[in-house]
Amino acid sequence: MTNSTKTTLKPASKSAHKEAQYQRVDKGFDYPGKLISTIDFRKLGVIHPSGRIKEMNERHGYNIAKVDQRTVYDDQGFPHPRIAFYELIERPHSATSKVAEGH
Repeated sequence: MTNSTKTTLKPASKSAHKEAQYQRVDKGFDYPGKLISTIDFRKLGVIHPSGRIKEMNERHGYNIAKVDQRTVYDDQGFPHPRIAFYELIERPHSATSKVAEGH
């Protein structure tokens, strides 16, 4: 491949690239009204959920809102206070989102 050849990076499903994390955030909201916690996003492989959501809202046309904060108990029974819960209000207006497609 020469330097003039431009390729589109399609992140692997286990990738830590931001684009792959955006895809996982988008796919996590698989039905209207679903609330997803910071802990749930981390289980999906999203490293910094609040950061990725902020970027998606500001740069990619999403409207994902923090709608609640609760104490959540992890799998070992430890409490984690003030865990954020997010809801997808609206995806970008384009028919297909570049984020959801992996572009």
